[in-house]
Amino acid sequence: MPFWRALPDPVDTRLRPDRADVRRFVFASATSRVRVRVLHRRFWAETARAKRWPDRDLDVLDRCLAVAE
Repeated sequence: MPFWRALPDPVDTRLRPDRADVRRFVFASATSRVRVRVLHRRFWAETARAKRWPDRDLDVLDRCLAVAE
């Protein structure tokens, strides 16, 4: 993203150990299932590509869940 389009104050979305992180989402009415995936990414994707490092993302959680009505 170009610097002039970035938010003035970056938002830190990293998960913290031993702390719950609750998020609420609104889905289209036709949505019945969602995939929830938490990755541990050691490096930014651009850095890994530029240095030609292999994909080292680790799946911490990968689940399909029913959407509550």
